Amino acid sequence: MRGRARVFLIGGLSGALVGLIGAWLYLRSAQSTCRSDRPFPAPAELFRLSLSIVAVLRQIAALGQVVS
Repeated sequence: MRGRARVFLIGGLSGALVGLIGAWLYLRSAQSTCRSDRPFPAPAELFRLSLSIVAVLRQIAALGQVVS
């Protein structure tokens, strides 16, 4: 397997795994509070989460520049 394909495969699998673990933790937390409505975050929480994700992606991109 070539280097570029290996990076995509490892990155995709690790991203999917992190996403699944995050969803599981979120649902477990929502169920433990015994909320009867749908466990969906408020728009402000989603905005903060999206900014955090962008910050992590920027750090990963910066790491790629350091390694190269």
